[in-house]
Amino acid sequence: MLKLGLDGGARGEFGKGWVLPYDVATDGTLIYVADASANEIAVVSPEGERIDRIALDAAPNYISFRSGTLYVA
Repeated sequence: MLKLGLDGGARGEFGKGWVLPYDVATDGTLIYVADASANEIAVVSPEGERIDRIALDAAPNYISFRSGTLYVA
């Protein structure tokens, strides 16, 4: 996955080992990446390091972080 700057230019790679990254959300501190083929939400630091994962029973179609809650559908 590419890390993009505010100008839309590529700034490097973000994280490693993605199968099919599908959607991204943030709580302002951590980044949550829905990986559809791995049936998981990867929890990633702003530097791109995977620090945790949330296993899912099925591939995620949508993620969002609002009002302190991570929503997954």
